[in-house]
Parts: sequence; structure tokens; C-alpha cells
Amino acid sequence: MTRTNSHWTRKLLKPALECVFLAFVLTSTSEGYVLEFATEPQDTVVQNGHSAVLDCVVKTADHHQSAIVTQWLDQDHQALSFVGDNYRSQLTNGSLYISSVSDQHGLALTGAYQCKASLPGGASIVSRTAQLSLAALSNFIREPLDITVYRGQKAHFACRVHSVPPPQIRWLKDERPLKRDEVRMTFLPSGALEIDEVKDSDQGSYRCNVSGLNSNLLSNKANLIVEDDIDQSYALSAPTFIASPLPEVVVEGQTVTLDCAANGNPTPSIKWLKDGYAIDIADLDSRFNLVGSTSSLTIVRIQKEDEGTYQCRAENKEDSLDASAQIQVQVPPKFLKKPQHKTELVNKDVELECAVYGKPEPKVHWLKNGEHINMNEYYQLVNGNNLKIVGLMKSDTGLFQCVAVNAAGNVQAAASLTVIDGKSKSPKKPNKRKKTAQLRPNDETSRALFDILKSDSSSGSKLGDFNFGYSAPLKPFNNNNYRHGPYYQSNFSTLQNSDSNNNLGDTLTITDPFSSSKPYVGDDPGHILDGAPGPPQDLKALFIKARFIVLSWKPPVVNNDDIVTYSVYFRHEGSERERVQNTTRAKLEEINIGSLQPGKVYHFRVVAYNSLGMGASSETLAVTTQNEENVPSAPVDFEAYATSTRSIHVSWKAPEIPNGPILGYKIYYIEILQSMEHSVETKNTEFDIISLSVFSKYNVWVVALNSNGPGTATEEKVVQTFSDEPSEPPYNVTLEPASSTSIIVRWEPPPLEGQNGIITGYKLRYRIQGKKGSNTLSTAGNSRIYTLTGLERGSIYQVKLWALNINGTGPPTDWIEIETYTNDLDESRVPDKPGPLKVRPASDKLYVVWSPPENQNIKIRNYILGWGKGIPDIFSHELDEKQRQYIIPNLEANSEYVISLRASNEIGAGAPVYANVRTREEQPPDLISPLIPPVGLKAQVLSASSVILYWVDTTLSKTQFVRDNRYYVVEYRYTSGKVPKTRHVNVTNLNVMIDDLKPNTLYEFSVKVVKARRESPWSMVVTNTTWDVPPGNAPRDLNIQLAEDTQLVELSWQPPKQQSGHVTGYIILYTNDSTLRDRDWSAQAVKGDKHKSTLTDLQPSTKYFFKIQARNNRGNGPFSSVISFKTGQNKMGVFSGTTLLIIITVSCVVALVTGISLIAISCCRKRPTNTTPDRSKKGYQKGTQNVKPPDLWIHHDQMELKNMDKSHNNDGASSSGAMTLPRSVGTNDYDDRDTQHTNSLDKRTYVPNYMAIPNAPTINSSNLSQTSSDSTPSNRPSYPRTQYTISRAHVTLDQNPTIDSPYASHTSNYDAHNAAPPYINQVPPPIAHVPPSSTYAPGMSILAESQANKRMPGANQHPLKSFTVPAPPPISAPGTPQPKHVVTPAQLIVRPNQSPYKKPPSSGSSTLTGTPPSRIASNPPPHNVEEVQRLKPSHSTEELNQEMANLEGLMLTLNAITANEFEC
Repeated sequence: MTRTNSHWTRKLLKPALECVFLAFVLTSTSEGYVLEFATEPQDTVVQNGHSAVLDCVVKTADHHQSAIVTQWLDQDHQALSFVGDNYRSQLTNGSLYISSVSDQHGLALTGAYQCKASLPGGASIVSRTAQLSLAALSNFIREPLDITVYRGQKAHFACRVHSVPPPQIRWLKDERPLKRDEVRMTFLPSGALEIDEVKDSDQGSYRCNVSGLNSNLLSNKANLIVEDDIDQSYALSAPTFIASPLPEVVVEGQTVTLDCAANGNPTPSIKWLKDGYAIDIADLDSRFNLVGSTSSLTIVRIQKEDEGTYQCRAENKEDSLDASAQIQVQVPPKFLKKPQHKTELVNKDVELECAVYGKPEPKVHWLKNGEHINMNEYYQLVNGNNLKIVGLMKSDTGLFQCVAVNAAGNVQAAASLTVIDGKSKSPKKPNKRKKTAQLRPNDETSRALFDILKSDSSSGSKLGDFNFGYSAPLKPFNNNNYRHGPYYQSNFSTLQNSDSNNNLGDTLTITDPFSSSKPYVGDDPGHILDGAPGPPQDLKALFIKARFIVLSWKPPVVNNDDIVTYSVYFRHEGSERERVQNTTRAKLEEINIGSLQPGKVYHFRVVAYNSLGMGASSETLAVTTQNEENVPSAPVDFEAYATSTRSIHVSWKAPEIPNGPILGYKIYYIEILQSMEHSVETKNTEFDIISLSVFSKYNVWVVALNSNGPGTATEEKVVQTFSDEPSEPPYNVTLEPASSTSIIVRWEPPPLEGQNGIITGYKLRYRIQGKKGSNTLSTAGNSRIYTLTGLERGSIYQVKLWALNINGTGPPTDWIEIETYTNDLDESRVPDKPGPLKVRPASDKLYVVWSPPENQNIKIRNYILGWGKGIPDIFSHELDEKQRQYIIPNLEANSEYVISLRASNEIGAGAPVYANVRTREEQPPDLISPLIPPVGLKAQVLSASSVILYWVDTTLSKTQFVRDNRYYVVEYRYTSGKVPKTRHVNVTNLNVMIDDLKPNTLYEFSVKVVKARRESPWSMVVTNTTWDVPPGNAPRDLNIQLAEDTQLVELSWQPPKQQSGHVTGYIILYTNDSTLRDRDWSAQAVKGDKHKSTLTDLQPSTKYFFKIQARNNRGNGPFSSVISFKTGQNKMGVFSGTTLLIIITVSCVVALVTGISLIAISCCRKRPTNTTPDRSKKGYQKGTQNVKPPDLWIHHDQMELKNMDKSHNNDGASSSGAMTLPRSVGTNDYDDRDTQHTNSLDKRTYVPNYMAIPNAPTINSSNLSQTSSDSTPSNRPSYPRTQYTISRAHVTLDQNPTIDSPYASHTSNYDAHNAAPPYINQVPPPIAHVPPSSTYAPGMSILAESQANKRMPGANQHPLKSFTVPAPPPISAPGTPQPKHVVTPAQLIVRPNQSPYKKPPSSGSSTLTGTPPSRIASNPPPHNVEEVQRLKPSHSTEELNQEMANLEGLMLTLNAITANEFEC
């Protein structure tokens, strides 16, 4: 019952505790502020001698209002003491009161003020900077000037001063106040006076009186003269400006007025344009309007987008004239992102965001508790103006402010940062009787700011009371390996009832799930959670560079199976600030630590995490980063600005860290639209760059030089040279009569290099040929067509054009003539087809130009343009009758299009004209000023899934430190099947660790640099292959069965379903006792990716257990499930039926062949005895040097005909000359007897020539080619001879299973264990070691010589003729290098390719030195009967037939030889 109640208590408490946890976190993180300004001081202007108040109101949520201490700071950031200050005092609400603001008190009462509020704990906040100034009038910016006008024209008198607040302006005429005529006279907002339709009574002197708060200014006199020459007043005259706009710098939200007035005859009209485009003043929602009846322009509540060049254009038919002014709009700083209140753990990194916008760009600085922060290794500006603090310490707790300042104002935003260490006091009464149950909150919950919810009965609390401040004691871990480093403390450790007698139940422990954020490392090394990981092992640095280090380690020995991630803690030597960086995924034992300082010592340690929390720390590793060359730092206070249309002035100051004498400076500049980089050197700190392009943007930067080379570059500045008058006229000007009284004019702007600025308009002048006088008009800068109207019928007109910009008028075009129609156009029939189409193709568009029909007397309302891919008129567009060109967009590259064009009027469309054109191949986009690609890219494999890449950027200084906004794009790809898969990653450093790679995969890496709109080509490609991993899955579908007609057990299986590693073999474990450990099971290895194997050494009628695992060079995979199988009974005894049949058949064949051989030898012995030497005599045994021995070289392995049941101890040769072909002489042991063997075919002194040639190409022994044309044994079919050669090839087999044999994969029924002669395991013979790379055909071996001097010394008188039996081709691996054969301990004898009767070399032995391997042989040991009789069982009748045919061929050859030689 108790257990049931406890279970339900846990189920009910879990959601409740999660709700409490979330509520507390949300409440704590939404406090909003610790200190915050409710009211900040504002800029104030006061009259001289008057008082002023600067307000400052602060609020707090954590303290009483009386705890706030308010101070005022002056412009030097020094606190005002108010002691002995008779003018300044602080009010009770914290505001600053100045009784009399004047510049005559000897005190600097005006200037900048800031309010600073502090709390007792040290948290402080500083307000924005407020400017206190006196009201004053500046000198006149513009005063009235004398003017002479004709009656009816305009008069304009300027009057402008700078004053805060705006002044009052009064006009005087003839020293008396002016009586304003509201119909003709206008007072402009700028203070100017404008008189329209001047009369004679307006003549006189004018001046303005400007007054401020307590001062005034009187301008000079200006006379207005009215001319009364009527004839002159009616004469035609071009426009002249009597008032023109002035450049203005205004703050966003203000109102600005641009004055403009002009006289001329006829009276010119005034138009306003912005950047060459006409301003629509008639728009009701427009903030642009004209002042009264004047032509002056007012912009209300000016915005940032209103900034630009404004043109006042005055024109009449005589001419047109422009007056322009540049308006700059300043925007006070505005926060796009404000820093947020944060609570973080010790050792973490934190980033406080601050994004600001303003015009000009604001300068941002950070304050902590009201003090300026100097940036260093631990306080960094990142991602713009964000403040990053690395390796948090408790001393970093405080109020941080982001302050942004520009010419238009300043703002500040504050946020609190609280750093906690996660430690808390131990409970007063820990519960000894403690049962733990894991309750895991939701993974999405935030990390709690408190550690414990506890009910303490000692304080009289009850179930609902909580204590925020305790941490449950963690059970000590007794492993000494855990003594290093701090340990994990649960943030939400326990909910504990300390009173064991209440009804709350057993203690419950709540452990928060592992957070992906960087974990906290506590300071208590004495406690650790049960089941936490042990310390990581073998921490080392793989790469050490100047600014980054790559670390690697091995998993912990204890609890290393459920590692979630690792945290690497590091600190600079001598600093207490420890930083932390997590690995990107579980079980990743490498990490790239960047942002380090060159030539510094850092201390690193690693901690592993599992689901319970943090484990023990590894040993600390001290690493010193590489040094960088001592080059200068970047020059400071770098400025660049244009001084003319073709020059830029740059200036700077010396670097703060010169690292030696500065030898000079190098200035780099590059035009943005070009790719050529220029540089110039100077020893001064300023320079004028000349011979630049007009109105072009340049990137400019400076580098300091010392004896070690160029240092760090300054940030790049973009500077644009001034504009100039257009240097070329408009081009492609065409004229077309539209009717009898109108002409259509078309043109294109000047070429880009001839515009020299923004084209603000075009001026057209036209006239009738042969007549004096002309008319002039102007268009907006975006116009490309204009219609001249009101012309005479049938007249020839001449037209020319000019291009305009703010600097003036460019050169004109030539006069172009056109004749108007005599009569109006006919619309009673459709138009004729237009003129031929001219099409200029691009890759995705077509430029179409046409001319009107030849018969231009027919009215045209519009044109219909159609196009289609291969077919016309799939798409169509209706164009205006005046249009003569069109761009067809959005087409496919390298495609055939058909274009049609028809002219149309109210009757209908006329005949079309067609054109076929093919679009061009799509061209790659032109790179804008490409950068130099990175060089020296290196890819170093760290593991099966990670690679570290690093490279060099030649455009940086030798420090290779990135200070600008460039970044690098790393591309890596691999081929999966036939499809390459590519991925990209962007980095800002010159190194990156990629850890999402596949094992045992070849990757290609390349990198490029991107800087704003410029980028470099890809670097050279670097390839590398990741490491392999052990197989991750077990083989599948293990199947066991008995082989057909045998007691052998066959196993088959399928490869692992998902192979995480390359499989190079399998290991089969089997046992009849499943309780044994894995290492006690019997094992059999299967080499290669085979899926079948046979076991031969199993006991009958026994139950076995089997399991299998895959393996490769990196390790073994998991085992498959255990499968049991019982072997069958041995019904056939020792041999199976097939084996007995083979043995009987072979025995019969051997007996038959032996009998035939004896009969043939007996027949050949009829030769006279006097021709045969007596071999029983001693003289014959010693041999005669005068008789040359026969070169009888017979393949003994094909003449084994003697009955092996006979005694093998007969070591003598037959005296009758019968060839008995003995197999061996002597006993099984290697004796040292000096027996003289007289048998010329003694196998101890015979080595077939093909058995001593290991260096030959590999040839399948079952398919030897038959190349001989005679009846020798070379013409017989080829077949395996393993059963004949292995039994007497006295070469000890190397028992090392790791040596690869080229015949390991050949199917063979020969059992090496059963075929081994019994003496191999008794007394090992001399060994001829065969290198693993050497390959031999079956049946071939190198014979070790045991007794080199036991040859027959003479016996060279044999009378047989020499003959050669062709040997099988030598076999070796093709193209395999054959190393020398090392033979130990016995010595080798070199045997020439000739008869064994010839005398061997005089020396008893010869070494391998200088002897080809093909000539090396040795004497075999004696053979016994059991060895000779052991034959390989054959399972094929066809194989027996081949053996019989081979033996018959040998006998026929032998009979023919003996019959011919002995005349039998």
C-alpha cells in the first residue's frame, strides 16, 4: 500500500513541479529591469542669464526608491560635487537645477551633462548625454543683394542666419517697416522676401532685421531698381536665376525650404526634380509643396529617403537652366535590437545584442556599471556591435549599456547580466533514509535559477513552503580517477522533506535533462552523481597554430557508452577566466578551439556528459600557441574623402603597436567595377591619390610596413570621386514625323563613361531650316522620347540634344533634319507592314528595333509585337505608335525564336514582318573585382567523421587575422554512386573543423573568399579519405546445416544490413558449452567478404552453439544472436563412401602402372653387359672424369610408379641397371650418414627445374596452355597435381594466418591439416621463407638443403643420351615484385638447369647472394611409407580419368626412350 501511494505521489508531483519550475523561470526572466530611466535629460537651449532644469527620473523593481543614488557627470565624465557651486544644485527627485546659465560666470555651465544612478550593490546606469547651450544668433549665411528687373518681373531678397531657436525676421524698406502686399509679396520660411510682378513703387532699399531671445542682427541694404525700357523688356531672353537652392544638412523630421526664382522673356516655367526625376507636387499625400505663389519648394517632415540632389529647372523657349543643391538627411541613432537581461552560469560565453541604425553611422561603445569597457581577449565586439564576454566569472555581474552616438543625437539601452556558479549551501538536516526517483521536466524548459525546493520542519514551515538556496548533497564517488576537476551540480536538485515522520513520503530527486547549452562546472571535486562518466583519457593537441588548436581525446573508461557530449574548458595562463566550448554532437572526441592569441600558454581540460550530468574532468593539458611575425598593427584614425573629380585624399596615424621602426606605408585602392588593384608607397601619414576616374567608387585601405613586412590593414573605406559635366552627347537620336504638325524625337543617354554623374535631364532645341530663332525645352533625366507639337505642315525641322547633370550641360549632338507631313494621315485602310526587324540577341532577352512602314501617310495607332519558341505569336505585346524598340525578357538561352510585328489602326492590323533569331549561350556572370583565392589548403583527417581544414589568405597580412567583413565558403563533396553530393559551410576564420563526414569516404575540399559583392574563384581541390570504423551491425540470417553426404557443417549468413564500416572478413565462434566466455569459444576466421564457411573439426552427435561477427582493420563488430545446432551421427566410420571409392580406384591404378613399368624395364635389360658399367664396383661409384654423364632430366613427380609398400630403406641403386625410381633413401629423421647413393635418379639430389623458378607469371594450374607439338608430356591435358607434389615438397608452411596467399580464394578439396607429413610437428626441417608477396602455383616449392655435401662425387659415366622433358610453365603473380628469399638456418645450393649427374660447385654450399631465386634448391629429407602413400581423396571421376591419361602418356614416352636407347 505504501508503494502504491508513493507511486501516485510521484505522478501527481511531477506536473505540479514542472508548473512551479516554469512559473518561477518566466517570472524571474521577465523582471524587465534592475535600474531603468523613466525620464532622461534632453538637449536644452536657454536665454542668457535664465535658469534651466535637466530632468532625471530612475525606477527600480528590486529595491526601494530611496536606495537609488543619483549623480550628475560633466562633459569630462567627472561627478559634480555641488560643493561651493552657487549655480548648480540637485533637486530631491534627482534633477539638475542651474539657476543662471551664462558664459560670464567663469564656470563652464553649458556643455554636456549625464545622469548616473547607482544601487548599493554596485550596479550603475548612465543616461544619454544632454547638451545645455545658450540661445545665440550666427552671422548671416545669405544677405539681400542689389537687383535690377523690368516691370512685371520678380524680385528676390535673401536673408538667412543660423539660430537656435529659430529667430524672428522683419523686413524694412527705406529704413521703415515694410508694408506687405499679400498678393504680390511673400515671406518665405527661409526668411527671404519675394516680390512678384514688380511695380515702379517697389523701387527702393531693403534690409532684414533678425532677432533672437535677447539679441538681434541687421543686414546690409539692397537696392531694387525697376527698368522702364519697354522695348528691352519685350526682347526675348533666356532664363536667369535670381534665387537658387542651397545645400542643406537637416535632421530627420525637420522641415526644409529650397528657394528658387528666375526671370526671362518669355517668363520661364519652374520645375523641380530629384536625382533627375520630376517631383509630383500635385499629389495630395506628397510632403513636397510650393510656397504660396512662388516657385520655392518646401519639404515637410523630411525622411531619410528624401536625401538626394534637387534641381530647380527654369525654361522658356529660348533656353533651359538648372540650379541644384544636395540635401543630406541625418538620422539620430535608433535601436534595432536592444540588449536583454540575462542570467548565465560561470564559464559560459554570453553575447549581448545591440543593433543600431543611424545616419551618419553611429559609433557604439559599451559601459559596465557606468564605466567604459576596453575591449580585450575576453570582452569582444562581434557580429557588428554585439558585446561577447567569454569565460564568465561572478565578477562580470552588473549592468551593461550599449551607447550609440552620431551627429544627430545619442541613445542608450541597458540590460542586467547575472552570473551564477550553481553552488549552494548544504541542507542543515540531510535525510539519511533516502530513496531517489528520477523526474525529468520537459526538455523545452529553461535552466532553473534556483537549486532546491525544500520544506524545512525545523523552521516551522509546511508542505507549501519553499527554500530557494540549498543543494542536495551528492553521493561521493569512490573512484580515485575522479579526483580531478569540479563536478556537475543539478540545477533543480531535490524536493526533500527533512522530517521523516510526516506524510510527505520518500524523498524525490528531480534531475533536469541535459541541456545543449554549455554546462556549468562547479568547484567541489568531492562529490559526483552515481553513473556519471569518468574522466576522458589521453587528451592531446593534434594541431597547434597561432590562433587555433585542435584537441583530441579518448572516451572515459567508466560509463562511456551513453556519452551525450563533451565540454572543453580552457583558460589563458595567469587568468582566472575559464572558457568552455562543447562538441557539436555525441561521441565526438575532437574539437577545434579558435579565437586564441598567438604565443600564449593555454590550459585545457575535458569533461564528459551523460543523461545524469557531468562527469570527472580530465588531466589538464598546457599548450603554447605558435608565434606570429612581429608586423605592425593597423594604422589608426584612417580617413579618406574625395577632393575633386579625379583625386582622393587619405590620412591616418601611426599604428599603436609598431613592432619596430615603421619603414613606410602602402596605400591600396581599387575601383569597385574593375578588378585591377593599385598601390602606392609613402613615408608620410597622408597622401593624395590622383588620376582617378570621374564619379567612380573606390575601395581604399592602408598598411604599415616594418622590417618584417606589411602589417594589418585598416578597414576599407568606399570613396566616390566628384561628378563632372557630361563629356559626351546623347546617342542614337532618331526623328519621325507623327503628323503634319508633330515630330517624335527618340534618343539614348550618353555612354556610361561619358555621363560623369547622374543625368538629371535632356535639353532639346529645334528650328525650321533656313529661319532664324529656335525653341528650347527640357525633359526629365529618365525620358527617352519627346513629341514636338505645334509645328508647320510640310516644313523641314532641325533638332539637337544635350545631356544635363548637376554640374552643367554636356556637348550637343549635330543638327538632325526631319520633314513634317503636308496632309494628315489616312485611316481608311490598314497600315502596311513595318520596316525590317533588327534583333540583337542575348542569353535571356532580345533587343528588337524597327522602322515605320514606307507609306507613312496611313495612320498608325499601335504596334503588335509577337514572339514564340519556334512558332510566332505565342506571346504578344501591344506597343505605342511612337515606340520603335522593345526588349523581350525572360527567354531561354540557346533557343530559336520567331518574332512578328504588325502595325495597327482602327481598321485593323496590317501585314506582319518576321524575323528568326537564336538566343545566345548563357554566359557566366562577370565577377566584380574578383579576389585572389586562398592558397595552401590542407585537409587533415582527425577521425572517421571529422577533418580539420586550414589555409592561407594572401590578401591578409602575415598575421592572417581577419579584421574586415570577409568570410570564407568551404565546399566539400563526395560521390555516392554516380551522383556527387556537395555541401557548403561559411566561416569567418581561416580554419574549420568539419565533423559530419562519412567513414572510409574520399572527399574533395576547396575554399573561396567572399567580401561584400566581391568573391574569389575556388582554390585548388584537396582530397583526403576519412578513416574507417568497425562494423556497426551484426551479420544477419545465420544458417547452419550439414554438407551433402558428409559430416561437415556448413554455415551461411547475410552481411550486416547497414554497414557503417567496410567488412574485410568474419569471425565464427562456436562451442558446445554456451556458458563459456567469448574468449574461450573456438574461433574460425573467414577472410574477405564471403558469406559461407565449413567447419570440419566438430564432434558427431554434439550440440554446438554458433555466433558470428564482422571485422575490418579498425576492429570487430557486434555478434549475431546465438544459434544452436546438433551434428549428425558418423554412420560411415572414418571414411565416407566416396572417399573409399577414390582410394580403391587410385590403388588399382597405381598397381597396374607399377606392373607395366616393371615389364618394360625387364625388356630393356637385354642390352649386352659390356656396354653397361658395373655399378657395384667402387670405381663406378667414384666416377670417371673422362666420361660425360648423361643429361637425363626426368620429371620424377610424373614417374612415381614404385610400390610404396616396399621397404624404403633400400638406399642403393640396382646394379643391373634397372630403373626402380626409389622415392627416398634412409629413415624419416635427418641423419648425418655418409651413404653414397648410386641411384642416378635419387630424389635427394634431384630438383625439377620448374620447382626452382618462383619468379614467373601466375597461371591457373587447371588451364595450362598446351604449346608443344610433339608427343612429350607437355601435350597431355593439364590438371592439378597437388596429391603428388605436396607430400614430398619439404617446405615448412608458415603458420602465421595473417600472410595473404594468392591461392587462398581458390577452391580446393585438399585439407592442409590432414596432408601434413607427421614429421613436421616433430623435427622441423630447414625452412625456406617465402615472402607474402611471392606467389607459386600448386605443387611448386623451394627445397631446403639439409646436407649440401652429400652428393655423389662422381658417377658421370651413364651412357644415356641427354633429353629434356618439358616442364609445366612457371607460375607466379603477374606484375608482383619478387623479393629475395631469405633461408635460415640451412644453406642453399645453386643448381643449374641441367642433369643432376653433373658435378656440383666446389664449395659445399652457396648463399643466396647473387643467385637468382629461380636457381635455388635444396636436398629433401628422407620419406617414409606413410608420407608416400598419402594421396589426396578425389571426388571426381573426371579427375581420375585425367590422372590415368597423364600416366599413360608418361609410360609411352618412357617406353619410346628406353626402346630406342637400349635397342629393345
